[in-house]
Amino acid sequence: MSDEVVGEIWVRGPSVSSGYWKQPDSDNTFQGQIRDGASFGKYLRTGDLGFLFEGELYVTGRLKDLIIIRGRNLYPQDVEEVVEKHFKGAANSVAAFSIWSKDEERLALVIEAPRAMVRQLRNPTEREALATQLSEVLADVRQDVAARFNVRVEYFAFLAQGQFPRTSSGKVQRRACKEAMEKFSLPFFDIAGCVTSLNVESLESGLLDISMSAGISG
Repeated sequence: MSDEVVGEIWVRGPSVSSGYWKQPDSDNTFQGQIRDGASFGKYLRTGDLGFLFEGELYVTGRLKDLIIIRGRNLYPQDVEEVVEKHFKGAANSVAAFSIWSKDEERLALVIEAPRAMVRQLRNPTEREALATQLSEVLADVRQDVAARFNVRVEYFAFLAQGQFPRTSSGKVQRRACKEAMEKFSLPFFDIAGCVTSLNVESLESGLLDISMSAGISG
């Protein structure tokens, strides 16, 4: 592969395992072969994306996290970096991913609400002022993301600290955030213009189109 061309990173060598323990169906991961290159042996498909530049390997992200919208490839960490600048929260407090809705993939965000925002949300006298302020912030987020990536943020959802899915090492669990939005399985704050948690009947049915939920902007 040529320099500066992004692709999946494959590795091989004496220290690379031939498969997972007692998982014979892992051949797709451990038996990768280069087209017309069987003589070079089998490769481990790492699931990481990267490129070569002047003899060095640069990792750009995970294949399973790649966002593809209308033929455009987006790295979630790039989108998250733009969004985080608008909120005074902790590092790794935004998850970006795509949601299948209205017959196509659309960009969605789950955001860990900063503590000050949570206090306002839980104070009835401050909620109205927060709603106006947040509406302006979300408009700015949409504008910045569209300017940088030429893609519209379709859905927003907010979680309190302790609810936002992270690994034990503090990394964002994007797939867990996506599943939570698709199934409404986490307690999203009830905010106008955002995805909100639905009642138990809707959760159990699993048939509700996300675009039909109350409080979601069109």
